[in-house]
Amino acid sequence: MVPSDRIRSDRHGRVLGAFLAFALTCALLVGLPATALGLDTASRSAAQIQTRWSQLKPAYSGSPFTIAPGTTAPYSAGMLAPGFLQDGLKAINYARFLAGLPDDVVLDSGYVDGAQHGAVLLAASTFSHTPPKPADMDQAFFDLGYAATSRSNIGWGYGTLSAFNFGCMDDSDSTNIDRLGHRRWLLDPPLLKTGMGFASSRSDTFVFDWSRTAAVDYDSIKWPSEGYFPVEMFATQTAWSVTLDPAKYSWMTGTPGHTVTLRRVADGRTWTFTSADTDKGGKYFNFETSGYGVADCFVFRPDAATLGSYKSGDAFDVTISGGITRKSTGQPATISYRTTFMSQVAQSGPPPVTPPGTPPAVPKPVYRFYNVRAGVHFYTISEAEKANVIATLGAVYRYEGPSYWVNTASPYNNTPLYRFYNRRTGTHFYTASATERANVIATLGAVYNYEGPAYSVCAGAVAGATPVYRFYNRLTGTHFYTASEEERANVTATLGAVYNFEGPAFYLAP
Repeated sequence: MVPSDRIRSDRHGRVLGAFLAFALTCALLVGLPATALGLDTASRSAAQIQTRWSQLKPAYSGSPFTIAPGTTAPYSAGMLAPGFLQDGLKAINYARFLAGLPDDVVLDSGYVDGAQHGAVLLAASTFSHTPPKPADMDQAFFDLGYAATSRSNIGWGYGTLSAFNFGCMDDSDSTNIDRLGHRRWLLDPPLLKTGMGFASSRSDTFVFDWSRTAAVDYDSIKWPSEGYFPVEMFATQTAWSVTLDPAKYSWMTGTPGHTVTLRRVADGRTWTFTSADTDKGGKYFNFETSGYGVADCFVFRPDAATLGSYKSGDAFDVTISGGITRKSTGQPATISYRTTFMSQVAQSGPPPVTPPGTPPAVPKPVYRFYNVRAGVHFYTISEAEKANVIATLGAVYRYEGPSYWVNTASPYNNTPLYRFYNRRTGTHFYTASATERANVIATLGAVYNYEGPAYSVCAGAVAGATPVYRFYNRLTGTHFYTASEEERANVTATLGAVYNFEGPAFYLAP
C-alpha cells in the first residue's frame, strides 16, 4: 500500500479549472489536432506484455546521483544518474503501455531541472505541493522548485524513481483512493514530456504537460486493463479504475445512479458497488469528476476479506451501468469487459530430465522478488510465501519470476541453504556453509535472526551442476545471488564498483 504520508495530490484538480477552460478555448480556435490511436488491449497477448516488460523493467542498481544534491544551505540541485532517471521514465511508459495509451513519454531537460530543484525543496522545507521558502534558500532556486512541486506527483520514502512511479499507479491508500489522482496524471492521454527529481528520499515527477499535439483516440482508460494484465502490477488493496473518454460519453453526477459489478469467473463470486460503499479501508466505490488528468473516474475495490488475492489465471468481468450516455447515439451505455491476470515475467523452463536409471527430476522454482525500497532481492521456494508477498507486499516487492530451479529428488541436493533475516535492513542473507551459519549466529545474533533451512542445494560442483553465484553490495552491505551466466557477466562488467564477486555460493545438481 502507498502510505498516506508518502504521496499526496492535495491541489491537483483544484487549480486547473480556469486553465483547462482557457486551454480548451485555444484548442478550438486553432482547430482540431490530429488523432493518435490508442492500443486495443483486449487483443494483446500475454507474450506481448512479457516482451514489453523485458524492455522496460527497471535495471539500474547504482547510486542515484552523478553529483549529489545539497539539501541544506548552500543548496544545490545535483545531478541524477542517467540510468536511475531512465528507470523512472520506463515505469511511466510501462504503465501507459498496460493502459493502452501511447508509451512514448520522453524526458524534457527543463522539466528534469525543475523537478530536481523541487525534490531538494521538498527535502529542505515542508513536504507539500506548496512548500514554504526556507529563509536561507535563494529566491530563484525556490521559484524553480516551487514551480515543479505545484505541478507534480510528489512522494517521500521511496528508494528509486521507478518505485515511486509504480507506487503512484497503486494510489489506493485511504488518503488517495477517492480520486486516484497520481494514477490519473500518469495516464493522462496528452502527457508527452516529463521530468523527475530525487533528493533525500523525496521524489518529484512532473505531470502537468499537454504537449502531445495529436489527440489520443480511446474509449476508456482502465486499470487493470481489458484483456491480459500482469498480476505483479495489482495487489489485493489496489483499486480498480475506469475513465471514460468525455468526447464519447456523458454522465450524470451527484446521483446514486451508477452501479459497478465485478465478477470472478472461476467461482462466480460477484461484488456490486454503489455510492453506499464508502469504506476507504475495505469495499469502496466513488465516481470522481475533478480535473486529475481526464475529469471522470469510476473507482471501485472489493473488500480483501471476501476477495483473497489476485492470482495468475484469474479472470474478472466488469460491468458499469446507470447514468451513462453514448454521445453518438444519445442512448444509455453500459461498459463491459474482462480482465485476465498473468505474469509479466516469461517463465523459463525446468532443468532437463535426468537420464534413465536415475531418480526422476522433481524441479521446484525458486522465486525472486526485488525490494524496490531497499534495492535488494528476496528468494523463496515456498508457493505460499510467494503468493503472500504478491498479495500483501506488492507495493514493496516486485515479483521477477523463477530465478532458478531445484531438483528436489536429486540425492546430491542434500545441503541445507540457511536463511537469516537482517532486523536492521529488513533484508535476507542465505548461506550453504554450516561454518558461516554458526559464525553469523555467534557473532551477529543481535542483527541477524536465524530462520532455519530455506531448501536444500548441492555443496560441490558435481557433474552437470549449475553454480549459483554470490555478489556483495558494498553500498548496502547485502548480497545478490544468480544462476545466470549472462547476469553474472553483466554485473561483473558493469557494476564492479558496487558489487564484489564472491564466486559460487552453492550448486544445483541436475
